[in-house]
Amino acid sequence: MKHRYSHILEPIKIGNVILKNHLLATKCISQELQGPENFPAEGTLMFAENLAKNGAAAVVCTIGSFPETRGKTMFVSQFDMDDNKVIRYFYQMADRIHAHNSLAIGALSTAIPQDVSISEKRHPELIKKPLKGPMGDFGPDGRPNPPKPEISKERIEKFIKDFAKDCAWIKTLGFDGVNVYMCYEGSILAHALSPVLNQRIDEYGGSLENRARLATELFREIKKNCGKDFLIECQISGEEDMPDGYTVEDFLSYCEIWDKEELVDIYEIRAKNGELHHTSAFSSPEHYPTTLKYAEAFKKRGFRALCAPSGGFQSPEDIDSFIKDGRTDMVAMARAFICDSSYGQKIIEERDDIVPCLRCDKCHGAVCSVNPLIGRAQNLGKMYEPQAKGKKVAVIGGGPAGMRAALDATKRGHKVTLYEKSDALGGQLKHADYVEWKWSLKNYKDYLIKEIKNSDVVLKLSYTPTKEELEKEGYDVVIAACGAVPKKANIEGADDERIWAPIDCYGREDELGENVVVIGGASTGTETAAYLAEKGHKVTLISRKPMIDYDNVAHGAEIFTEYVTGHENITVITSANTLKIENASEVTIEVSKGEGKRPMGGPFMPDKDDEADITDGEIKTLHADSVVFSAGVRPMSEECGRYAGAAPEFYVIGDANIHTNDMWKRFMLPDKAPKVGGDVLHATATAFAAAMNI
Repeated sequence: MKHRYSHILEPIKIGNVILKNHLLATKCISQELQGPENFPAEGTLMFAENLAKNGAAAVVCTIGSFPETRGKTMFVSQFDMDDNKVIRYFYQMADRIHAHNSLAIGALSTAIPQDVSISEKRHPELIKKPLKGPMGDFGPDGRPNPPKPEISKERIEKFIKDFAKDCAWIKTLGFDGVNVYMCYEGSILAHALSPVLNQRIDEYGGSLENRARLATELFREIKKNCGKDFLIECQISGEEDMPDGYTVEDFLSYCEIWDKEELVDIYEIRAKNGELHHTSAFSSPEHYPTTLKYAEAFKKRGFRALCAPSGGFQSPEDIDSFIKDGRTDMVAMARAFICDSSYGQKIIEERDDIVPCLRCDKCHGAVCSVNPLIGRAQNLGKMYEPQAKGKKVAVIGGGPAGMRAALDATKRGHKVTLYEKSDALGGQLKHADYVEWKWSLKNYKDYLIKEIKNSDVVLKLSYTPTKEELEKEGYDVVIAACGAVPKKANIEGADDERIWAPIDCYGREDELGENVVVIGGASTGTETAAYLAEKGHKVTLISRKPMIDYDNVAHGAEIFTEYVTGHENITVITSANTLKIENASEVTIEVSKGEGKRPMGGPFMPDKDDEADITDGEIKTLHADSVVFSAGVRPMSEECGRYAGAAPEFYVIGDANIHTNDMWKRFMLPDKAPKVGGDVLHATATAFAAAMNI
């Protein structure tokens, strides 16, 4: 087959089962796309179907809970698998996936008991790290979990039989295989493999073979109940995130045990923890995803089973090369399918316009920064009626919001002119050109610019039109995307023109002095401090809150925080109020005695005083050659307002339309995102809404 991506698109066989290509869609956000229904509603069904339509040879779907484990598992599911009315929808789910020549894999995480431990005790000389999360010593909020009893042999036997019975049940619903969750130390199956956590003295503990026994017996029972052609996809970490935990070599030894009996068909290989697995641009190189090394080691052993490393794969050029060179059999992805609803079709058509993933992890909240269809696809026809084509549209501002609005309006059949006051498109995303670990953001900016140049959009750079000019041109619609500018803090001396805004530091770092004080510990200030430190400056980063990078909700935030706090050129001062700035060089702060750090292993949980100013602390004066103040931004709403009335239809989008979202503040993450806007997600959503309303 003479095709640019022939190795991706070539069918692959495991046993008697043929997969249409080498792409697997991992379990992801489907259940978050619906309301309180106790069955898979249309949003969930459409999402699963679209993964198959969008190129996945196999789609891993979250299955509901079963009576034997309901209420005793961390894996919450509102779908009761003993309800005949509910299971009909799962039949529909499998059927709709099959309609696109793809396989349906059921993720039975909810069938794994989590009210017990693999062993009651752990080796005191080996355990050096307290586990966090549902199975560990401490919960995400830092509070200790009650100890769990050791699972008995009788309970092990019951678990294995129940799980295999559940597999047979989903097989009758049309599912072609099961996903067995045993990664990140996140289930009793993962704990059984651990030489640290598994301290049993019976046949389920001790030697490597014994530690593999629980999974081995489970896999055997599944094959016995469901047949050899019912696929077992093992979701497993390539090594354990624990001092003296299981190694890559141990992982391969486990695979060898299961391969001899042809028990596992596909290994979805994950990183050692969720932070590393859900890769950010900072934690993973662009062309070498974190888990590829495990697949390479796997392939050298010549196993019968297929490997599908997961985490950070998107580029079809890279994926095709990995498969061609024998470095992996398949790849497992979620974000690649989410950020471009035509990903698979674009591969087939050998197109170069695949939408880059930002690695922002907003999809964990069931939205996508670059794909506004996520969460809306099932209602799109109801939200936006087809409009008459051929309207004349002016877009003011060439940042991500303006570019996206221009592109979406053009696709709707309108004639669009895009005005940008500077000599280049990109807006505030231009700063990504200067930061190596912002390659994903740079790729997205470059993608938008390329799409504009390849479209019918009329582009006018270095030009700011007046309202009168727009009126004279006779536009039907004006979309104002004027952006935002750095805001001055209400602190004595903060209005000094010699104080730098974060956005102005990028590409001009040589103009700053050697010793820099960065005020503001949110993500903007933290990233700017890291950038300046990498350029050789000595940086002091001041945060009013007891942590830094506190508004970063993505997986990988912990890794970046550790990097910043451990950087030799960065001194971090938290729980500090900035009192005044003198001569743009003397920064007086008040530091609380309760100075703290970001808790590791879980989300930031603010205490009741987190939003209050820090008082009654030590007064310090810091001397700096340059001061950078990250005080947020001011939406350029007034500048946008000057164009109101220039056309019958008028929209304000992007950073110029930042507003408070009380629903988010009340129900979601009030400490992390008190405002909507200031990011690519908001730019995309507001631009899409404006374009679709025309």
